[in-house]
Amino acid sequence: MFPFRVPGAAPIRPHGRAADEVGRLRRPFAVVVYLQSRDPAHVKAVERRTMDKPTHLIEFETMLLGRHLQLSAPRLRRNNQSLDRSAYTLLSRIRMEGPMSIGQLSEAFGLDASTLNRQTAAMLRAGLVERIPDPEGGIARKFRITEEGGRGLDAERSANISGLEKVMAAWEPEEVAAFAAYLKRLNTDIENLDGRPWPRP
Repeated sequence: MFPFRVPGAAPIRPHGRAADEVGRLRRPFAVVVYLQSRDPAHVKAVERRTMDKPTHLIEFETMLLGRHLQLSAPRLRRNNQSLDRSAYTLLSRIRMEGPMSIGQLSEAFGLDASTLNRQTAAMLRAGLVERIPDPEGGIARKFRITEEGGRGLDAERSANISGLEKVMAAWEPEEVAAFAAYLKRLNTDIENLDGRPWPRP
């Protein structure tokens, strides 16, 4: 609120009794704001007002979905049932498009080469991919999914589908189909805005 400012003029600060009066008026207000910020009921009321549009609810629910995925991944890895998330995504793309170079992966994912070098190096050590000469005669070597990588990808996808079927067991088939269609539309619109379409079967 202070200092006051008039367009084209220097800031004006209250002095003397005016400053004392300003302080007297502002302190109770600050206390009220502070106490409200500590009141759970007030916080919940503010949160409800900030989610009065469907897009607000979608953002909130996708945040929770990301949290659920993060919590489930370590548990699955402890049971040797899960690939690293980056490996799962990279393997899925390589299977869809065939062997890909670091440059092609960088363009497809919007990631820098150093990040992809680290991720693909880990996949090479795990035997999930192998490096081969470019089948089309290019200079850059490409990554091809191995049999081990294919088995891991299939096992991961089966586990994901099984988990979804458990979560959606009470849904009607029409509801599952409608949700799948809307989710595909959301992903497709994101890809169109990003300029990086994802290949689909």
